[in-house]
Amino acid sequence: MRPRDGLVAVLALGAGMAILDSTIVTLALRTLSVRLDAPLDHVQWVTTAYLLALACVMPLSGWAAARFGPRRTYLAALLIFTGGSILSGLTWSLGSLLAFRVLQGLGAGLLLPVGQILVVRAHGVEARRAIMLTVGLPIALGPTLGPVLGGLLIEHVGWRWIFFINVPLGAVALAFAARLLPADGERDRPHLNAAEAVLLAGSMAAVTYGLAELAAHGSLLAPSVWAPLAAGAVLLTSFLRESLLRPCVFDVRLYRHAAFRSASLAAFALGASGLGAVTVIALYLQEVGGASAGDVGLLVGAQGVGIAGAMLVTGRVVRRLGDGLTAVVGVVLTLAATVPFALVTGPMGGAAVVCCLAVRGIGVAWSVTPSLTAALSALGNERVEHAAPQLNLLQRLGGSVGTAVLATVLHGYLVRAGSGADAAYASTFLWVLGLLGVALAATVGLFCAGRRGGAGVVAPATGGPA
Repeated sequence: MRPRDGLVAVLALGAGMAILDSTIVTLALRTLSVRLDAPLDHVQWVTTAYLLALACVMPLSGWAAARFGPRRTYLAALLIFTGGSILSGLTWSLGSLLAFRVLQGLGAGLLLPVGQILVVRAHGVEARRAIMLTVGLPIALGPTLGPVLGGLLIEHVGWRWIFFINVPLGAVALAFAARLLPADGERDRPHLNAAEAVLLAGSMAAVTYGLAELAAHGSLLAPSVWAPLAAGAVLLTSFLRESLLRPCVFDVRLYRHAAFRSASLAAFALGASGLGAVTVIALYLQEVGGASAGDVGLLVGAQGVGIAGAMLVTGRVVRRLGDGLTAVVGVVLTLAATVPFALVTGPMGGAAVVCCLAVRGIGVAWSVTPSLTAALSALGNERVEHAAPQLNLLQRLGGSVGTAVLATVLHGYLVRAGSGADAAYASTFLWVLGLLGVALAATVGLFCAGRRGGAGVVAPATGGPA
């Protein structure tokens, strides 16, 4: 295996495991509630605990890669994630599972951004684009394949294997990473601004917690919802002030760059419309269509097939259209394939579901990774330690926001007097279309920034970390 192929394989596998675990338990919550003898609203924290830990550690990934070296950081993240997976599969209670899911999340929060740092450092811009498209396959597939794989494992093997599945994958990734990842060079050993790190991690944790409670209670007036959201807003404001004075963890000066601003908004909106929509689609197929967990997994898998097929030709499409225009086309396809769900008046036929989700998968493949690649290529190697974690954090945060908001909207429509389940889901999908409208505006902005010359490399700012 060539070193470049090995690097791609290791990073793709690590990214796939991290993203897969954000949704693999989606269809297992009821099973976990029964097996662990815990209320369903408590079991929801199996997902939230993972996302909280991921949100807390991801902002530190750029600093960790610069301080300890990207290779060492990546290997440590793989060990933490795989160890957390083993312990999660051996869990004996809900409390122990939540603790082990936090451990998984801590490892996962480092895998994706540090992997992207390794790609950008190791290759030139053109090679980087091709490799990022390859690594982008699991990034785009993960949220879709999670429910598919989770449903199949629950029905045919057992719920513990939604965690044990990571053990052989993690062992393979560790073996290849130890052998093939490039050695760390001389490290900068940057100083960690502890106040900035604590404020950012605290704000992300508070916002994620508040959004999870919003999805559970369906009302902003609940103290467990507005209190953490307010605390998150205060902490985030304090963080922004601190990072402008002594930037270390999160370089807000990157937002001076038009392409990066557009890519950031696109990452957030695509995360919200992607993960949130998959969750609502899975619920629609179960509640309105009467499908089983395994059947839902297979139907949702059509989106994964569309993503995989589209990724095979994405490189050629990008070479012809450019990253920005490809992202615009991708969002348009995703939006068009979501419209039928907003028009439903009852169960949708299986063939129609498969066709819509397959086209939606093509759109996801042509929007998520090209927009990310455009931003990283625009900024150049000297800023990737900050850019990659920021874009990934925004995408993950968007997924949390989208899931919570759409779950709350759906709950409101379902409890409204005289509103049938099919009408409630159709109305909720209108919100998905709104999120995709934001993503479309952002990708158009990214395309325009590139046409204006916004894809140029940003020079390192003085007085802060390079």
